[in-house]
Amino acid sequence: MAVIIVVIHLRARWQAVGGGSEGESSGRGQNRAVGGLMKKHDWFKPMVVVISKSVVKTAAWGLMWRVTVGGVVSMTDLVTDLFVVWQYWEGGEKMLKYRNASLASLTTSIALQLLLVGMQNRKKGVRRILKEMAYVITGLKVPLHAYIFDNRLRECY
Repeated sequence: MAVIIVVIHLRARWQAVGGGSEGESSGRGQNRAVGGLMKKHDWFKPMVVVISKSVVKTAAWGLMWRVTVGGVVSMTDLVTDLFVVWQYWEGGEKMLKYRNASLASLTTSIALQLLLVGMQNRKKGVRRILKEMAYVITGLKVPLHAYIFDNRLRECY
């Protein structure tokens, strides 16, 4: 039932953003009972859309997936940034300005994260601040927090 609700919601969203009514009518044809209810009762489709939004928002698997993908993307981004800086470093004087721009961007990002970590943990003590800053410097803060969050979600569901 949840799959049908999600599919109907996705079809409704598709139509709302410009998808043709042709796709919706073919979806009704795939499931006669749902199509009949939609034709017979005007209230059915909005109700199913609301239910499907609720299912997707509260589904633990959806949240876990987004958190895990976010952690992987964050680590991949850091690795590719470091690889680009290394490539510019190997380029010699010709690539000096690109290397400096990449290093400035990376340094600014890390400095901003360190500042935010210091502000967020200022009441938790110096040890906690240094620990969180070490996670930022090594690039493990986002994946670590994604892992912790993912495990807490698994315990809840």
